[in-house]
Amino acid sequence: MDNKKHIPSYLIGLLIVVAIQIAGFALLWKKIVAGPEYIYLPAASNTAGYPTETNVGMTPSVGIDKTAVENILRETVQSVLKQELREYLSQAASRTETTSKQTSADPPGVKENSPANAQASAWASNIVSAAIARGVWTREDNVALIPHVSQLTQSQRYQIMDEIGQAINRQELKIEDAPPAL
Repeated sequence: MDNKKHIPSYLIGLLIVVAIQIAGFALLWKKIVAGPEYIYLPAASNTAGYPTETNVGMTPSVGIDKTAVENILRETVQSVLKQELREYLSQAASRTETTSKQTSADPPGVKENSPANAQASAWASNIVSAAIARGVWTREDNVALIPHVSQLTQSQRYQIMDEIGQAINRQELKIEDAPPAL
């Protein structure tokens, strides 16, 4: 017989989490205790930035807080990027407005609640409902749905895709053939 006691896996996981938290705290404590970091500039150097014979072994004459330098550089880069990208962002915004105006409009000749629209909406809804009842979306469903799409408004198209998507997420509908892009 095996007299060894097994440690439950949840206890091992808990020990690992505690060890990680202790290590993280130790790193944070080391950073807190260390205080500010400085960048030291040599008193004299050659053109390549290396110490010369005259200042080897000498203490640096200037110490700069590293955090302050990083913040200054970050702010400078951000301001330059904002200036350079301002024109491009305004152009992109104007293109987005133009595109949204074009895509939000219903297809030409489609009027909501017109007889053709009401019939197409009913057919599309029946096709989706039947597919959900069967539990599968097939190529035949695509073939049946596509002729009615041209008479649907943009919001009706979104509603159909939303209904299909929600049925897939609820695992009520499996996909054999991907639904058409509406």
